[in-house]
Amino acid sequence: MNALTRDALLNAPPKSTTVELPDIGGSVRIRQMTAGEWMQFISRPFEERETTGAWLVSICAIDDEGKQLFSADDVSKIQAMSFRTVEAIASAILEMNRLTKQSQEDIAKKS
Repeated sequence: MNALTRDALLNAPPKSTTVELPDIGGSVRIRQMTAGEWMQFISRPFEERETTGAWLVSICAIDDEGKQLFSADDVSKIQAMSFRTVEAIASAILEMNRLTKQSQEDIAKKS
């Protein structure tokens, strides 16, 4: 593997994937969180835990060009969506970013 340059590291786009949503007959693209978003995620106050799934969807759901589909102003609208839909997207975001318990256990096994 080649050593990456500073510019290559700073300009590397986050990985993305598609989440199938059979309950609503379609799919949505999601991307990895940035380091800054991850810091926001882990420092979210306990009182805001009920909006965490909607918050994750608002920052990581993207269009085909990689642009965010939602803004922070959409969190309450996302909360009004079907739980199964939001949960499917948020779970995929957590898995993609290795933030699930299983992901952490898999990482530990590889160490």
